[in-house]
Amino acid sequence: MDIIGRRRIPKSETELHLKSLLVPCHYDDAVFLKGVCVHCIQHKRYSTRSSSSNKNCSNFIREKIYNYVDGQLVVTSGMFILFDEKGLCSRGVGCLKNGFEQLEAWRIAEGATFLKGRKIQIVTLVRHPFVKVASDGSYTGVCFEFMNAIRDKYNFSMQIFLPYDGNWGAQTENGSWNGMVGQVLRGEADVGVAGFSVTLQRSQVIAFSSSYYQEETAILIPPPREGGPKLTILIRPLSDVVWACLLITVLVLAPTFYLMHVASLYISRSKKEKKSFIEMIAELLHFMIGSLVQESVVSPVNKTSRFLIMLWWFLTLNLANIYVAYLVSYLSAPKLTNVVDSLEDLVKQNKIRWTFRQNTAHQSLFKSDTSAGVYKSVGDGVSIDELVMSDEQGIVKVLSGKFAFIKEKSFLDVALGQDFRATKGLCRMTVAKNTFFKVETALILPKTSKFLDLINTEITRAVTTGLLEKWKSLHWEQLLWCVDAVNYIPTTLPPTRKLELSDLSGAWFLLGCGAFFSIADFLIELCYSRIQRRGRELPDINYVE
Repeated sequence: MDIIGRRRIPKSETELHLKSLLVPCHYDDAVFLKGVCVHCIQHKRYSTRSSSSNKNCSNFIREKIYNYVDGQLVVTSGMFILFDEKGLCSRGVGCLKNGFEQLEAWRIAEGATFLKGRKIQIVTLVRHPFVKVASDGSYTGVCFEFMNAIRDKYNFSMQIFLPYDGNWGAQTENGSWNGMVGQVLRGEADVGVAGFSVTLQRSQVIAFSSSYYQEETAILIPPPREGGPKLTILIRPLSDVVWACLLITVLVLAPTFYLMHVASLYISRSKKEKKSFIEMIAELLHFMIGSLVQESVVSPVNKTSRFLIMLWWFLTLNLANIYVAYLVSYLSAPKLTNVVDSLEDLVKQNKIRWTFRQNTAHQSLFKSDTSAGVYKSVGDGVSIDELVMSDEQGIVKVLSGKFAFIKEKSFLDVALGQDFRATKGLCRMTVAKNTFFKVETALILPKTSKFLDLINTEITRAVTTGLLEKWKSLHWEQLLWCVDAVNYIPTTLPPTRKLELSDLSGAWFLLGCGAFFSIADFLIELCYSRIQRRGRELPDINYVE
């Protein structure tokens, strides 16, 4: 069997003494013999570096070249190193009678021999886009594209079954493991084929394959809503800073107009009757507010203030037109915002609850003794009873408008696309803007698996050759309009729409406030006039001694 690899030897200082012999090699060109480091070169050239002890040579290769544990290496050199069935060097450059160490290349060959003609027990869980069920009942998706490819290559069959409890795998209170992890750990399955998150807790009991995807976690939330209540829509066109500056301007200009008016009367020595300060300020405020709302009002001041009045009219003209334009845009195309955009937003708000799936990596992340920071806040904010047992339950909770669902983003993309098609273009859900908890995704096998190295080699080949990207293009969700529902939903609305009563709730509120204060003012004036009239009608009383 020809053992061919595709890793290059790094250029390290320890190899400088071989510089005169080494030439660029396409395949791996380092092998480890008993007590000797052998560098096999193209065109069957090779050099040796003798070692006084096997340990030193092992350290040389492990630390300086490949960084593999216990000196176990990929062994290839073009087409001229062959192994027999026992893994011993049978023909090729530098073969010794005592053979090679047990190396990774032989373990790959051993894995291929183990798989040939065997029925492999595979436990899986349907989770798009990694695992899907085709219309004919067969399993497909990114993971099974890979498994089908190596099945055809190494001539084995697969028996596929679902976990007995429908779980991915988490450690229970008694220390045992449930779900797919537990079945692989107990030897009930040879391999778990799904998008498993690589976690420290799981890696202590089972072996992960090489990673084939980096998965992010996202938050599925109800569709975006208008930025604020319609009661405040009349003040939304201008920011708080603009409103504050406008109020300050009115409060400053009114006394300024009054002082200029008094100074003008004094300079002209006019005999015109002077109004009281309160009366004058009231007229000035009425004039300034009336000009803001484009009301036809007469200036209560004289010609001395006409330049300042002209500037005020210019300001109010621009401000009023800008305000009307923004108000029209708010009424015709309301601005939408997500209820939350990050994990930090989620724990700070009180509009919706949140949930995630039990017996998954997320439960370990949020509800374990090592949880800290915002992750601990998320776990503390949800009870065990609120956690869901399936992804479908999480989606139903989000569709109720009262919950957010924390899940891997690849699955949420699929859920959004499926709902988008089912509703013929409606976005009933979206995802928060910020993602978190990026983890590697891999398959799981027993730690003693005989074909783990073969799986790793084939995953690496699929990634580096672009085959994995091809499989992703076949199974990854393409309709992702609802991921950015804040910007997509407004494009689906008609350019104009009829005003609803709720759109005018702010105007009705102001009218109600005005009516209330008018009635209150009338009642106060009525009481005041009655008190004055009663005081005038009291008879004079003469006290006689």
